[in-house]
Amino acid sequence: MKNLRGQCRHCGGRFDFRGDLIGSTSPCPHCGQDTEMMLETPKIESGVPKRLLAVSLLAIVILGVGLAASMLALKRARSMVRKANSSSDVTAKPQGPVKTSVIAFVIQTNDFYLSAAALQKPAGAPLPLATGVLSNGLSRPRLGVQVSFDVLNAAGQKVGTTMDSAARLEPLGSWQFQAPLLQTNAASVRFAGIREEKQP
Repeated sequence: MKNLRGQCRHCGGRFDFRGDLIGSTSPCPHCGQDTEMMLETPKIESGVPKRLLAVSLLAIVILGVGLAASMLALKRARSMVRKANSSSDVTAKPQGPVKTSVIAFVIQTNDFYLSAAALQKPAGAPLPLATGVLSNGLSRPRLGVQVSFDVLNAAGQKVGTTMDSAARLEPLGSWQFQAPLLQTNAASVRFAGIREEKQP
């Protein structure tokens, strides 16, 4: 007769017994107590491995934290743009009267926010300046940032370009740029682009 695999109800020890003894009692070879000759209870395992469940849960938590951080960064950047737009003068005025031509535009590109761009002509200064605020919408620093503008004459024709650069723009930080205008007939500036060094 074929041997079956049983399990003691007292100590949980496993043992083999003859099939014709099923339902009878006999001393356990491990603990010595009388136990019923029954087949051992099979282990019921979950259809999903525990490791996969743990990794999935961890991934969901990481994604949730990342999403929350992104939303916070975006909210802060929008707040900085609103604050810069509501301010009538976001740069320090030079000594003496200043002729200012404000260009009311807000540009968002590659998580940069450009606002409050203006053409300032300080009295007695040799060169006018294109001034404004550039904000970093990311929670990491941006390196080698360069903002450039087309310089336009009174007829709106491009007469040159200008740029200013910052070695580092802090996470969610702002930078007040001042790009010098070499053209004496400059009447306004138009956004041309923003570049940055690639992160390693």
